[in-house]
Amino acid sequence: MTELSTAACYLPLLRPRALHVGCNRSRAPLLVKDGRAPRTTSRSGGLSTAAASSLSAPAIIDIDCNFLHPDMPPFPDLLSHPSTISSNIVGFVSPSSNLSECAKLCALLDGMAADDVNIKTTCGIHPYEVKPDEDLEAIESTLQSSLSSPHVSCVGEVGLDYSDGFPPSTDQLPVFALQLEVAARTKTNLFLHTRAAHEDTLRVLKNVKEKHGGYLPPVVVHCFTGTPSDLEDFLSLGFYIGVTGFVLKPAGSDVLSCLSRIPKDKLMIETDSPYMGFSNCRSTYAASDPAISLKTSKERKKFVKSMYPNYPSSLTLVLDAVAKARGEGIEDVAKYTTENAKFFFGL
Repeated sequence: MTELSTAACYLPLLRPRALHVGCNRSRAPLLVKDGRAPRTTSRSGGLSTAAASSLSAPAIIDIDCNFLHPDMPPFPDLLSHPSTISSNIVGFVSPSSNLSECAKLCALLDGMAADDVNIKTTCGIHPYEVKPDEDLEAIESTLQSSLSSPHVSCVGEVGLDYSDGFPPSTDQLPVFALQLEVAARTKTNLFLHTRAAHEDTLRVLKNVKEKHGGYLPPVVVHCFTGTPSDLEDFLSLGFYIGVTGFVLKPAGSDVLSCLSRIPKDKLMIETDSPYMGFSNCRSTYAASDPAISLKTSKERKKFVKSMYPNYPSSLTLVLDAVAKARGEGIEDVAKYTTENAKFFFGL
């Protein structure tokens, strides 16, 4: 990820994401559905149920946390971290960047209690992951098969990105069109990534919509960093909009200024962690981490000053910024963005 242009929603630092080796699934705490406090054990290191239920923070859902990224803490540790619990994050979406990552995430979630865990994933090929001469038939077959998993809520993370370092548009376009076609045919929600490719993204969307008699599946535009005009285009199609800490960067001022245009029933919030860090984004994590409290003052300041990796607990800061920009109460924004996420992703 770089601080380039309009800020990357996802740029894997020119290396692939990977599952943490030695991830101990037995230590994974449980994110409980319906906003109830997490159930913890002495092994999880999380807050007790009584402590969690007394939290004053409103329940929120992070619709993009890249759990399998190698720069993130191990999956169970991140779920049970005090900052995650004190932030009252009651659900997550961890999108896949390729088909094999979807399989890894599904296997990981299979090892958790099916009735309690409140995490979903997606299945698709991110534009950065597109290879030359992709086997479209194989992609279609694997994608359609993967959609049968109870853990997969969307086709995604798919779309177009013409930023420097990404595959050429000639490679990206057919893969995006195919995945959108599968989503439309199966009536599966779509988790959309688009950057520096607005016109082509709209063209592909409209082509598939026309082919399917005016139908497009529900779409969330993940990590929106576009212009007010781009926003109006997406809202006119009935799309949901995902907002990250980009709005807390100087480059995000235009997005921040037009947040009030998004209807309440179309807005969601996300961190895109470990990406999309911003000034002071790690303060919430540091304040709750016992190991960081033992560091010297200089070391603590250095940790907080850094913006990478970003952590899920920064979602509370995104929530606050969105509420202020819209002139609404934090509790109100938390309530409807959480309801939207539950509805869209089946959380």
